[in-house]
Amino acid sequence: MSQNILRYTLTPKDLHAHIFHLKLTLDNPNPLGQVFSLPNWIPGSYLIRDFSKHIVSISAQSCGEMVDIKKLDKNHWIAQPCAESITLKYELYAFDLSVRCAYLSNERAFFNGSSVFLKPVGFENMLCELRINYPLSNMLGDWSCATTLKLKSKHSDFEVYQADNYQDLIDHPVEMADFTRFEFDVSGMPHAMTLTGQHATDIARLRADLVRICEHHINFFGGDVPFDEYLFLTLVRTKGYGGLEHKKSSSLICSRKELPTPDKPEISPDYTRFLALCSHEYFHAWWIKTIKPASFHALNLGRENYTEQLWVFEGFTSYYDELSLLRTKLLSPEQYLTLFAQTITRVQKAQGRCKQSLAESSFDAWTKFYQQDENAPNAIVSYYTKGALLAFVLDIEIRNRSDDAQSLDDVLKLIWNHYQDSGLEDDTVQKVIAHLTQSDFTQFFDNYLYGVSELPLKQAFDYVGIDCEFSHKKGELSNFGIGINKDQEFAIITHVLDGTCAQVAGLYVGDKVMSIDGIKVQAKDLANAIDTYTEGSVIKIGILRDELLSELSVTIANSAPTFCTLSIKENLTKDTLRRQEQWFYHD
Repeated sequence: MSQNILRYTLTPKDLHAHIFHLKLTLDNPNPLGQVFSLPNWIPGSYLIRDFSKHIVSISAQSCGEMVDIKKLDKNHWIAQPCAESITLKYELYAFDLSVRCAYLSNERAFFNGSSVFLKPVGFENMLCELRINYPLSNMLGDWSCATTLKLKSKHSDFEVYQADNYQDLIDHPVEMADFTRFEFDVSGMPHAMTLTGQHATDIARLRADLVRICEHHINFFGGDVPFDEYLFLTLVRTKGYGGLEHKKSSSLICSRKELPTPDKPEISPDYTRFLALCSHEYFHAWWIKTIKPASFHALNLGRENYTEQLWVFEGFTSYYDELSLLRTKLLSPEQYLTLFAQTITRVQKAQGRCKQSLAESSFDAWTKFYQQDENAPNAIVSYYTKGALLAFVLDIEIRNRSDDAQSLDDVLKLIWNHYQDSGLEDDTVQKVIAHLTQSDFTQFFDNYLYGVSELPLKQAFDYVGIDCEFSHKKGELSNFGIGINKDQEFAIITHVLDGTCAQVAGLYVGDKVMSIDGIKVQAKDLANAIDTYTEGSVIKIGILRDELLSELSVTIANSAPTFCTLSIKENLTKDTLRRQEQWFYHD
């Protein structure tokens, strides 16, 4: 029996019951009793998910004899002392249709190693070998396997992969299905995308657009590539959206309407959304999978790992994901500004931006951003969206203070060249910017990173010749102060915004809106019905609360305008036009 290898076997045991069977063999276990553990969270998704709750049964054997194994806590087990080797067998329920966990059905198998592979504590640095068996129902060979794990051998009914260590093992998601796969080279590096699910994609167009995005990101970081291959694993659904980054791959979920088809040659907002998702997750290969917070160089997957820097890694990435589509000419300036205005509108709609700083948003992601309740719009801010806005304002401020000699691009490139090994401390970005510009940004960061001052968006856009205007948009219930569940016949209030006429009148989350001024109103008509009233009007809102009918008087009062419109100014000076061109296209 070979030594010094952790040997895993994964088998899709029961497709309809969604059960994976796993086996782990370890030579020379701890003579005092071997401890095994399973991560509680997956990097890139900052929530304790307790993956161990999906383990249905577990047993252990050594030299053909059963070995007692007992649970120490929610994600640790200990096996009694045994000689030579120990083999764990366990079954795991897999029906999480997301990019984070594991899923098994008669259509596909998908898993992240962090949610399925038990780790023998003390053996984390050993070479790992993984045998993936195809389900017995795959005798005709319809399914294939897609992953960036190193392939050791390929057989008709199983494949064998290797990983350098446990951490490497769990950073390569695996897709098994009858998927569409296409390949392409970028800068001499092999890339591929798989599409699992029904679709009618224009593959040639998607391939060409991905090449442009990938080339842009590689060139952005000076041609230095932190991987030897890259794979986009994409699940196609009727509805769905999401992504999770890995060092050599990304897991994506999109809706069918977001993929390009031969009969739709124009770049639609739906397709743009998918390209921006691909751009975002691919950018992460450099910007959080390689360059990362210093504290993330030794992650503890058993507990929360706190950082103030998610605004840097998710916010900056969210800024560049769409800007890259403009710089690659996949979007026109007008299309890009429309997307950027939508991001601004999302941030401005919520009062949380006035209460939680971006540093706090990053640090509290575990308990606030990833565990949002009905009060979230009033209490928290997104380090993705507001982080992107801060990145823009910071970009313009750097350009302004350096007489357009430096930009945020240069900050990221300098960090890439000097901080791959050490990672970033909470103030590294600030120090790099001060060094590049020879300017003191202390007050800037006190106001906009550690404080909740409104971002100077209008001034920043004016610097590059863009008009930034805010107005009220018809048909938006946020003007009234509520959000609703639109999938119901009658509107059920999902949140009430601070300081609005709806909150002042006493409308609560969970109220079902039945009528306005005694006239029945359905969810789809509610916003337009309210828009017919002018400011100062008093209306009667009929609600159902705790199955009891009542009526509340609401005095219509306009909230602050939040709907953003961005447009290119006319008659720009040569200097302003130059600055605009540099921002749009210089990278």
